[in-house]
This record gives sequence, structure tokens and C-alpha cells, in this order.
Amino acid sequence: MLGDCGVGKTTILNNFLDIIAKTETTIGVQHHSFTRNNIKFSIWDTAGQEKYRSIVSSHYKRAKAAILVYDCSNESSLLHIDKWIEELVFQAGANVKIALIGNKTDLQSFDMNEHVQKLIEQYDITYQIQTNHQDPEFKDKMNQLLDQISISTLLSYCYIWD
Repeated sequence: MLGDCGVGKTTILNNFLDIIAKTETTIGVQHHSFTRNNIKFSIWDTAGQEKYRSIVSSHYKRAKAAILVYDCSNESSLLHIDKWIEELVFQAGANVKIALIGNKTDLQSFDMNEHVQKLIEQYDITYQIQTNHQDPEFKDKMNQLLDQISISTLLSYCYIWD
């Protein structure tokens, strides 16, 4: 999971995995693994601060997919998604699958639709959800997002011979 500091990456992951913990600023990287539908997910919750950027980038060199998170109440976090994607593609390659989560929709303070649409088209992002920690459909949305990432990633490794 990539995104600026404070966008809610750790909270999203903790809520999805039912981890009850007081969230504090991530230092470096936190790692969580789980299996879903016979697919092992290895999620690296990365620190968003600039000073940890070089440490963090080494952890997604072999990534097949990434979830980028922005804060719906902080426009600059959405504007920084471009640089996160560029760094991800540089480290992991152009075939990495990208999902986008707009978090904190309950605090939304700006119209982001135009910029989100631009990102979707520019980077071929086919998986995008918007949510918040009180969203009753949060887990369903996350499960659908992970299913879509799984299918897309697996299909990218399938070959058909005639």
C-alpha cells in the first residue's frame, strides 16, 4: 500500500484484517500476509514520509500489484499519486497492476472526480473504490478489489497457444 503520510493506509489494513490497534505513524514498513481464495497476499504497509522513501521503494521491486491510497479530505495526497505511480512502475515494471482507494470520504472537502478520472485513464487503473472507516460496505469493497487484482494479475501470466 502506497500513499502520503496520514491518508489511512494502516487503518484500512487493520480494519480489513480485523486488527484492533491504535494506529500510529508507520516507520519504514509493516508487513501482513493472508490467504484468500487459495491466493497468498503479502501486503506491505509503507511509510508515507519522504525520509523513508528509499527504504520503502526497495520493498516493491517484485510487486505484481499495488494499492495506492489518497485522502479525500486532502487534495495534495491525490495530486501526489502520480509520483507514487511513477516510482512504483520504475521499481516494479510497467506491468504492475494498480488499484486506487479514496479514503476518508466522510471528510471529503474537494471535488476529486476529474483528477481521479484522469489518473484512471492515464495509468490504466481499473480498480478504484472510495470508502471510510465507518462505511458498512468497507469489507465487501475491499474483497471485490482484492478479487479484481487477483484475477487481473493471474490473467497477465496466462498464455494461450494455438
